[in-house]
Amino acid sequence: MSSGQENIKIILVKIGEPRKFDPQDVANRDKLQGLWVVSQYFVFENGQFREEQIPSQYTDSYLEFKNDKICPGGELDESGNPKPCPSYYFYEIKGDTITEETQDIVLKWQLNDKELEITTEPTQSDPVRKRLILTKL
Repeated sequence: MSSGQENIKIILVKIGEPRKFDPQDVANRDKLQGLWVVSQYFVFENGQFREEQIPSQYTDSYLEFKNDKICPGGELDESGNPKPCPSYYFYEIKGDTITEETQDIVLKWQLNDKELEITTEPTQSDPVRKRLILTKL
């Protein structure tokens, strides 16, 4: 017979060592916060980056860093205002690399004055290496 109480089992699983954060990586994450739009677009060919017209997939979109999450596919409306982000993903910064594993995102980055320079690394879904210059929205 049940006394109205349920037995609850708690199982603790050790999944690894606690994460250690580099203070510089935390400071860099703070610098990236906000909405960014592509202002220049380069494709890597024949050993160098060549500037090209910004593809439409980037002209109507934004990249957002919000706390410890990234929105790689934000859209802008007809007036250039951001629509709500469809999906946020956790990201990690280590030095000059930003990674987000579930969406297969690996980016090299650096901040120059008011511009964010991002270089994509080739992936299975996109084998072309690109460099994007972004400005804050």
